[in-house]
Amino acid sequence: MIKILFAGLVCALLSGCVSTEDASQNLAESGLWQHLGNHENCVAWNPYPQDGETLIWTGECVNGKAEGEGELISKSDTAIESCLGRLIGGKASGYTVCETEDGPIRVVMRGTVEQDQWTGSGGIWMKESSTLFWQNGTWYDNALAGYGELHSSGKKCAGIWRGDKLDEGRCSYGLRGGSPRYDLEYKDGKPNGPNVITFPNGGRYEAGLHDEKTHETGVFTDAQGVQYKAAFIGGCLFVGDDYVGVTIDTAYCVYMKKQERGFPFPRPSSP
Repeated sequence: MIKILFAGLVCALLSGCVSTEDASQNLAESGLWQHLGNHENCVAWNPYPQDGETLIWTGECVNGKAEGEGELISKSDTAIESCLGRLIGGKASGYTVCETEDGPIRVVMRGTVEQDQWTGSGGIWMKESSTLFWQNGTWYDNALAGYGELHSSGKKCAGIWRGDKLDEGRCSYGLRGGSPRYDLEYKDGKPNGPNVITFPNGGRYEAGLHDEKTHETGVFTDAQGVQYKAAFIGGCLFVGDDYVGVTIDTAYCVYMKKQERGFPFPRPSSP
């Protein structure tokens, strides 16, 4: 059962490639009945079969299908999944706890499973190298809604999550020395001001935010407390005739300045 969400959840949280909603629908469409490796003439439902995968069921078989309480273990070339719970007619039904290990990634999910759907109260715990994510809440359409926290290298996000997206809360980036620190407020799944970037030299930029790379016009306060009008566009902070490269390399900011793109102020001026 965890495989219905595992690929989408890990991909979205670690690399932002696909939502859990899209992943769960795609994976659920490929399920099939699979013979059990430790029971003759007995099958269980596999929502997302993989090449070379085997299933082991520790419970009983009734009328050719896995039945009752037990542990359903799925083994493939790269991953192992274990689900504790009840099977009725070969399919998961009721409170279930699943754990998957795939290389350095470990994911635990809990909740009620009915018709290949996670429902009711539950939770997620995921660990991969320096990244840790946990969330408790209520399952809706295979997506968990509730409070959770994401901790990664130089990053922390906390608040109300819906699936793999932070719906309302706060994210802080660049928490390790030598890089700018972002503090972003989220509302309705999007960054929503006021938002702050603090630079290692003591400078501070504050403004509203359209997304993580395009801010509205804001105010830059230097280390001496002097304030200037500023704008953060395309990963570059423009303050008068100067700029500070933030999320991209300095060469790109120089290019933007030469092209006069997003360079709203001819020289520093008080707000």
